[in-house]
Amino acid sequence: MSRRVFSIITKHICGRTVGWNGSMGISLESIHILRKIPQRHFTRGSVLMKMKNAPRTKPLVKSRSMTTNVLISLIPCFVGIAICLEYERRKKIRHLREVVKNQEGKTPVPLANIMSKLKNVPNQRDLEFTKVELEGEFDHAREVFIGYRANELPHLTPRGAKWQKGVYVITPFKLKDTGETVLVNRGWVPLSMADPRERQEGQLSGTVKLTGLLRCTERKNPFDFRPVQDTMNEKFFGNLNVEDIADYLNTKHVFVDADVESSIPDGPVGGQTKVLSHNSRRDESFIYILIMGSIALFWYTKIYPQRAAVRYVKMFYASRPPAYQLKE
Repeated sequence: MSRRVFSIITKHICGRTVGWNGSMGISLESIHILRKIPQRHFTRGSVLMKMKNAPRTKPLVKSRSMTTNVLISLIPCFVGIAICLEYERRKKIRHLREVVKNQEGKTPVPLANIMSKLKNVPNQRDLEFTKVELEGEFDHAREVFIGYRANELPHLTPRGAKWQKGVYVITPFKLKDTGETVLVNRGWVPLSMADPRERQEGQLSGTVKLTGLLRCTERKNPFDFRPVQDTMNEKFFGNLNVEDIADYLNTKHVFVDADVESSIPDGPVGGQTKVLSHNSRRDESFIYILIMGSIALFWYTKIYPQRAAVRYVKMFYASRPPAYQLKE
């Protein structure tokens, strides 16, 4: 019997099947020893040939370098620092909200009486969210906008407009007592009413008396790479920067958020004081992504290779006959 004929006859039993009740296994082994049939006539998946694999040149699980181990060890530290910073930020936000809420029932202070204390930034930070009273006239010809912003009081949004997107109307205000000009955030208007001609009835003229809260420059969102002042439209600002707006309009570096009581029909919606100076949801998402990414990286580099190796070995021996299975 030639080798080719023998291969054709036995090709169905030299693969994954053992043979007829295992009796062919002994016969094929004896025939292989007597005839010295080359191994190439048996399939690679033969369970009857006790072939040894070539020596492994690389480990089954690649060992990590010292640099990788150090970086993996630092991941929990970075995550812990991020969590601590997030906790401190939330604590500060809660404190500011309590301060703003406590100012609602207080008697407003005339702004003209404390103008001398607002000459430097540290004093402005100490007096931020102080309830003040103003009396004077608006200069509507020089108003500018801050956007895009959502309406903090959605229930007061004009009918037919969307509260999610609009602008703040910032108007110079000349004080009656001192003659100094400050900045007043009259409130929020939808984009359809950003043009002053669309809200003629809301443009107050003459002496006006209103109340509001002192504000300082907002911390810019670190993910916002736009300039503070739009280069295409000089009257549009992307962030509340009191110094830049005051320098552009040539006013004092004093900014007041008008309260909701200053709102009038067909005019800006007051009460837009926002405690958060940036998009907190984006920061929270970044923290959560950092935590999940660190856990996934730790699992992939430390746990997955070992489990994959064990799973591979078990699958390899599970496909073998009982005589060749791995003994635990």
